[in-house]
Amino acid sequence: MRIRFDEDPVALGNDFQTLTEIITVTTMAELALAFARLEAAQRAGHWLARYASYELGYLFEPRLCARLPTSRRLPLLQFGLYGPPQQTPRLGIYLVGKASLSRFVPLWNQADYATAYQVVRGYIAAGDIYHANLTFSLRAVTATPSAVLYNALSQRQPVKFSAFIEQQGLPDILSRSPELFF
Repeated sequence: MRIRFDEDPVALGNDFQTLTEIITVTTMAELALAFARLEAAQRAGHWLARYASYELGYLFEPRLCARLPTSRRLPLLQFGLYGPPQQTPRLGIYLVGKASLSRFVPLWNQADYATAYQVVRGYIAAGDIYHANLTFSLRAVTATPSAVLYNALSQRQPVKFSAFIEQQGLPDILSRSPELFF
């Protein structure tokens, strides 16, 4: 697993390449042991680079645990233990080439969105929540290698925070965000 974090459109990024171990959580039963292993690794001087899937949130709220989706492509949590990252420039570090994507297709229709919107609006009106990000998945197809696509997105979308994660046997992750989640 190779992970790169960029925190500025033009500054050097942190490229984690010297992987010594991967800690993966796919079930609630694995979570406590994984956190203990991560704390021990951090005390031993390892750098921890990771991602957490959105579904991990189900495990932190007892009322939601039973609603954890069972058909997931990504682990709930995946941490790599690394040596210090290499500081490398953002642009030009990956393969250069032409990037292309098919047209984005929403995985919700208008009725799905309207229903979800009314549910969120009801929660806000009831005082159960004060804020929600009502999002849905989009699908697109590409034959462009992930590294080339990340490089192209970096050039076209200069954002404050981004990440590129290549992983064996799992989808690569390309993240572009104007805000830091944690």
